[in-house]
Amino acid sequence: MIKVLVSTSSSDAAGNSDDISLAVDAIIQAVPCDAVQFFPIETSPGPKTGRLARPVAALLKSGQAVLTVLTAQFDILHLNTAMRPRAVIRDLAIAAGARARSRPIVLHIHGTVPVRQPPSPFAWRAAALLIRLAHHIVLVSRTELAFFGKAYPGLEGKAKVICNGTSKSASSPPRGADAVEGRLKAAFMGPMRAEDGLTTLMAACRRLTYFDEVDVDFFGDGELLPSLLELTQRKAFVRYRGALPSSERRAILQNYDALIFPAVRMAGVPMALFEAMSAGAVPVCAGTPSMTAFVTDRETGLLVQPGSAHAIVEALLQLKRDAPARRNMAAAAQKFAAANLDARRNYAKLAKIYRQICPGP
Repeated sequence: MIKVLVSTSSSDAAGNSDDISLAVDAIIQAVPCDAVQFFPIETSPGPKTGRLARPVAALLKSGQAVLTVLTAQFDILHLNTAMRPRAVIRDLAIAAGARARSRPIVLHIHGTVPVRQPPSPFAWRAAALLIRLAHHIVLVSRTELAFFGKAYPGLEGKAKVICNGTSKSASSPPRGADAVEGRLKAAFMGPMRAEDGLTTLMAACRRLTYFDEVDVDFFGDGELLPSLLELTQRKAFVRYRGALPSSERRAILQNYDALIFPAVRMAGVPMALFEAMSAGAVPVCAGTPSMTAFVTDRETGLLVQPGSAHAIVEALLQLKRDAPARRNMAAAAQKFAAANLDARRNYAKLAKIYRQICPGP
């Protein structure tokens, strides 16, 4: 039995919508339990921590994670990272603890490609050192492989592409197949902050009117929630639905025609994208490099100009007006998900990496 210590933002992935937590939860469920035993460690505080207490809580949580790495019994450290500058230092300390104990490291980069500006020199050096400390590196798409391979020379020879996946069945028909008439139902699911494109999406909602027959629901929490709540008071078709646990998200997705992914600053690949495609909800995405690795414009979704509220409005109106095209894109998205986004098939590749690192019974 291979013992894997795996880092996660929260050990309760069912109770939050953090992408790394959801990915870790999917990995634990997909990798055969008779071959690998996982021991999750949390690396960041929960989202309900107060503003003043959050830095202290984050420091304590990071210290606990490093202490666990220095004292726990494990064969491999599976270190998940979004490569955001603030998290790289923490992940570097965790990796250094594993190397001090001569434990191999699988560094799992969850697709954060800077769109507008490169990282600072300090952040670049820290990330480069983290990559050098890792024995194996996993990236979620060839887009990320090309970017990080060019940005960090130490990546060559130890990187492998393993796409994240979802265990959600794609057998149910898309909502668009039986909801040709009526209002278009679109949603946003994720952190409510500027870097995830919420400002742009709210600007798009201000341009819409009730007579456009487009309803937009928001799920999540974050610093821009007060602005969103103010918007819901002025736009009856814009509604806040709360912070949706992942355990409920998979079922609720089937009730929507489209999911909107407007992030433009740090363009990762949200787990909600995979679940939306599997459920037959058409993704409307900012056309960033990470998104184009999974969404083909007008085939499996709609790609819009990053940062453009007008482009989001036009995409939603197109889905409303052209029901046949919407149904075709929903069906194509489900087909793509079935072929490429199966968690059990994708994460089985991780078990091969573990066995390569720790051969034997």
